[in-house]
Amino acid sequence: MSSWTTFALWVIVPFLFTKGRQYFAKPSNPRPPRPRSKTDFFCTVFLVLTAILHLLLAFLPATNLLREMSVAPDPPSWVLRNGFRNLMVQRFPSWREGSDLEADTEETRIEKLYEALKVSENRKMYLRFGHDAYVQCSWCSQGEQRDYLFASLPPLASSYALFLALIGCGTLTWRKATWRTHAPLSALVVLIVEMYVLTLHDSQFVDARNISECLADKIRRYRLVAFALVAIGAAILDKKDEWSEEDIMRDLIQKNQIIYNRTQAYRLARAATLGDQAMRKKFLEHYREREVVHDLINRDNEYKETRDKVLLKYNLEKLMQDAQTQSSIIVQAAIDEGIIDNASLAQFIQDAHAQAAAAAVVTDTPTTHSHAQTEPATNSAAAVEPVPPAAPAVLKSKLSSAGKRRGK
Repeated sequence: MSSWTTFALWVIVPFLFTKGRQYFAKPSNPRPPRPRSKTDFFCTVFLVLTAILHLLLAFLPATNLLREMSVAPDPPSWVLRNGFRNLMVQRFPSWREGSDLEADTEETRIEKLYEALKVSENRKMYLRFGHDAYVQCSWCSQGEQRDYLFASLPPLASSYALFLALIGCGTLTWRKATWRTHAPLSALVVLIVEMYVLTLHDSQFVDARNISECLADKIRRYRLVAFALVAIGAAILDKKDEWSEEDIMRDLIQKNQIIYNRTQAYRLARAATLGDQAMRKKFLEHYREREVVHDLINRDNEYKETRDKVLLKYNLEKLMQDAQTQSSIIVQAAIDEGIIDNASLAQFIQDAHAQAAAAAVVTDTPTTHSHAQTEPATNSAAAVEPVPPAAPAVLKSKLSSAGKRRGK
C-alpha cells in the first residue's frame, strides 16, 4: 500500500465521513425550507457547465513528440532515429532527411526539437514539464529543473485562476456560500500535491505500453478532473437550510406587519361600507346568510363526525404547548442578543392584544354590526383611526441596529 493511499485512508476518508454524516443528519426541530429562487437554479446549471468544461479540457490530447514517435524515455539512438523518420513520413509525405533547418516551417520545428531530444537530460525535462514549457522556454539552461518549473507556472496559474473565477460566479447565492471556502481549499490541496509530484516525485514517464508519457500532461488531466468533481459537488450539495433565531425573528416581524396592514385595510373597507345606507343593508344581509349557512353546517351530523375524526389525529394541547415553547425560546434569544428589550416586548404584546381585539370585532356577528345602523357615518370613520404599528417598527429598528453592530 502506497503512502498516498495510507494518507487517504487515515485522514481524508474519516473527515469526509464525518462531514457527510453531519450534512445528512436530520435536525431535532425541523423548520420549513425556504423556496429555491431562479438564481439558485442558474447557479446550479452554471456549476454543472463548469464541470463539463473541465472534463472536456482534461481529455483533450496534449502534444508529446516522444509519444507520437512511440519510443521509451531512454531508447537507443537508432530506435529514436527510426521513430522520428516514421513520424515525419506519416505527417509529411514529401519530407526528406537533411532538409534546410533555417526555414520556419512545421517540419523544421519538429526536426529542431528532435535534435534537442537526442540528449538524455533534455528528454527528462521534456517529459517532466511537458511540450509547451520546454518549447516556449528560450532562456532555460540544459538540465536546469528550476528554469523549466518557472516556465510552466503561467499556464498553471491561469488554470487555477479560471477555476476559481468560475466557482466564484457559480456560488453567488447563500445556498452555495460554503463552497467559497471549500473550493479554494480543495484547489490549494491539489496545488500542493501537484508541486510535490512535479518537482520531488521520481516518476517513470511511461504508460502501460512502455511508451513515453509527459508527467505534466498526466498531472494536468488529474487536476482538471479534480476541479470538475469539486464543481459537481458544489452543484449538488447546498448549504443546509437552517433558520437562525435572527431569521425567524425577522420573518415573524414581517408577517406581523402584513397581518396588521390587512386588518387596517379590512377596517377601512368596513367603515366605507357602513357609511352608505344601501351598502350597509347588503352588508347585514351578507352576514345573515353566512350565519344561516354556518348554522346548517354545524348541525350536520356527518360534518360533526368528520371534524371529530380529524381532531383525534392531532394532539392540540401538545401542539399549542410546543408552539408556545418555541416562541418563548425565540423571544428569549432575541432578548439575550440585544435585538429587543423588555419594554419593546411589552409594547409588542400590547399591540398584539389590540390587533386580536380588532380582528374579533371584524368577525363579529350581524347582531353586533346592526348597531352601526343607528350611528352616524362620522362615528364609523372615527372607529377606524389607524393605530401605529409600534411593536413591528421597534423590533425592526432593533434588529437592523443589532445586525450593524455584528457587522462592525
